[in-house]
Amino acid sequence: ARAYSLSMVVSGTDGYIGGYSGDVTRPFRQQAVYWKNGSMVTLTDGTTNAIANSIIVNGTDVYVAGRENAGGTQTAKYWKNGVPVVLGNGTAYAEATSIALSGNTVYVAGYEDGPSGQIAKYWKNNDAILLNEGGNQGKCNSIVTSGNDIYMCGVSGTRSNTRALCWKN
Repeated sequence: ARAYSLSMVVSGTDGYIGGYSGDVTRPFRQQAVYWKNGSMVTLTDGTTNAIANSIIVNGTDVYVAGRENAGGTQTAKYWKNGVPVVLGNGTAYAEATSIALSGNTVYVAGYEDGPSGQIAKYWKNNDAILLNEGGNQGKCNSIVTSGNDIYMCGVSGTRSNTRALCWKN
């Protein structure tokens, strides 16, 4: 088996690492997982290809953002305490790359395919907010909150000309 860690957070005396684990004899069948103090918690059953890209903890609640490929479509998701929440329409190729909280509001950064390519976006309590400029392709890679402000970073542009961007609110 192989395992990869992609994100880490410490809450009190507990350490959490998000990533994926898979069987090398079964390509594209990796499970989205996280480890709490070294013990693995599975988020998917291993019959699909899934990854946990980002993890945060709020009290006893564990939030993990990532993706799962099922039925030929890569779906952006987050899991709250192991329960999946599908982001977007569930039929377009999408990925959740980062997750943040502000009070009871869940913010998830990522992208979803549109008619002209990847669309940078974030989801606020599952409602999508587009970030692309003027029809350019893009991807939102990270999201954090500070007070009432939301900060995101990512990329926007065309295949031959991209640029790094930061967005606020």
